[in-house]
Amino acid sequence: MSERLDPSNLGGDDDGNAQQPLHALDDHQRQERPAPVNQERPEDPRESEESAEELFVTPTFFGPTSGHSIICKISKTFQEGASPDNRVHHLQSVATDLYCPGRATHRKYEGNEQTTSLPSVEDLRDLYKRCFGEHLLLFQALAEPELERVLWKLERGRIPNPDAALLHGVAALGYARGRKRHAELGCESSLDVAAQHFRAAERKLRIARCEDVTSLQAVLCMVVYLISISDIASAHTFSCMSCAWILQLGLHRNAKTEASKVSLPGHRSKDLLIVTMKLHLQLTSTLDLPQALQRRQIDSEIWASVQSRYDSHLTTELDRASPSSCHFLLLEVTKEGLDKTFTQSRHTKDMSVSTDEEKDNVDLSQLGSVEARLQELIERASSSTSKISNPAMTAAARSELEMTIYSCQLMLYMPFMHHVENMAKGTSTSRTRTQRVLTCIKVASKTIAFCESQMNHKMLEPSSWFQTYTLFLAVITLVFLIASHKGTTQPSEAWKKAEQGIRILASMRCHDNGAQKCLRVLRALVNQLSHTVEFDLDAIERSTPLLCEGHSGRSSAAASGATAVASPSSRDIRMMVSNVMQPPDSRDKSAADRMLAEANDFVLFGNNDGFGVS
Repeated sequence: MSERLDPSNLGGDDDGNAQQPLHALDDHQRQERPAPVNQERPEDPRESEESAEELFVTPTFFGPTSGHSIICKISKTFQEGASPDNRVHHLQSVATDLYCPGRATHRKYEGNEQTTSLPSVEDLRDLYKRCFGEHLLLFQALAEPELERVLWKLERGRIPNPDAALLHGVAALGYARGRKRHAELGCESSLDVAAQHFRAAERKLRIARCEDVTSLQAVLCMVVYLISISDIASAHTFSCMSCAWILQLGLHRNAKTEASKVSLPGHRSKDLLIVTMKLHLQLTSTLDLPQALQRRQIDSEIWASVQSRYDSHLTTELDRASPSSCHFLLLEVTKEGLDKTFTQSRHTKDMSVSTDEEKDNVDLSQLGSVEARLQELIERASSSTSKISNPAMTAAARSELEMTIYSCQLMLYMPFMHHVENMAKGTSTSRTRTQRVLTCIKVASKTIAFCESQMNHKMLEPSSWFQTYTLFLAVITLVFLIASHKGTTQPSEAWKKAEQGIRILASMRCHDNGAQKCLRVLRALVNQLSHTVEFDLDAIERSTPLLCEGHSGRSSAAASGATAVASPSSRDIRMMVSNVMQPPDSRDKSAADRMLAEANDFVLFGNNDGFGVS
């Protein structure tokens, strides 16, 4: 089904003519979609080319700086031939499926009224621990004492619907993310159980209105579950709902004003507000969509408290308060930077990828102040974990913060990557844009090295969309670097670094998870750029052991759902890319390697080496 998806059918940027997002359609509606416009080609060749070009650039509900738009639009810079072919359309399809899957597991249980029983109390405790105790340290939607209060009600047989929804949400998360459950049940079976609990949680909630804070916590668990299974579009929908529920509960105001609905300590109310906004910031930045809840809607007293928890070294509230606040501020500054720097592109049909700097729709006047704030946060992020007494929690929090730093920089600078082609050709490129391209390449290289270190320390989690997606953006960046230098393949250092990132992604595969979908996008992108880029993803997957213990033993190619799309040239011709002759003085170090080395030596931020890397 995913191969039939066409991003151009998802709606335009005119709110008055917006179409229903694909993830909101049921299977019958998807099957009844009209055939893509390129199936009946006009007789006039020029009209045919214009039609195909329109199909390629037609905006969707993804914003111009979304990952989807960046991948599809920048890949156009390197495409072979004047007009797109089936490989281009296939790239659009699999890129759409990465964010908006047409066959998400939980959709199998839509309309299923069969009762799903809750796990035992001990199992629920274990499922909770596998999520919030080990991995989601900066997204504490549910604290252990709050879980115990709900379990106390469950043991006595008096559990209201919002509490039951919360427990089903915890179960969905635990079965989706817990490697122990995957090892016991197998990946697919464990994810099926998770999907059933997700649907059970949904049925227990009054979607139109928030009844209490427990309902909000249940929805936050559901958002994290949807992110974990790479259903980003649906996660965004539920995230918007959680923002609305924050307003209904009055958590955006001083806690005293709405005490009747909130039975939590004041600091936990702030925690839930921050968790809600962090999830929403991540999703809106990934999809490049407007925020449903912004800082200006929150009481200044609450923000002052949040800021003080980050600034103060004397805080005695929760150990996680300071790094969580730092985490939020990193995401907020990045979203602000994307909105301000690329604001002009929001008034055009789509993000231009023109290498003419007068037409690239980028406003650089605000970028400097955003970078200054981001630099300050990067420099202070390490110290924000100093109050955590548990060494394992300290390591996990530092890991999350460092990965967030890389993710924020990649999202902020990838929209500049189309200039790498001009830089490779030696064409004049402004210093400002050159610096951002070099920074993006450097961060991509550091991200891959960091992920390898995390994998060696057993801190890489296959169910973590956040880790997976950050690594994916890093690999994509290096693929674009390689594509800008024809004939740059093995044994190029740039090629080796990109291959290293692909191999780490391959190790993170699980049943139709984010890593598998990222690999499908990479396979389609490499196929589209086969005239200048070559990676044997099938061989990489076959030779890479998996981190998840519940894999059923299918072949790697089958597990990745590889879909062959015919290329105009054969693989034999494609492999000739590896044999393209380099000038004698560059054989030891390719042009891409020289740019990679220049990027690694370049310092835009004073503390650009990050922290916590041995």
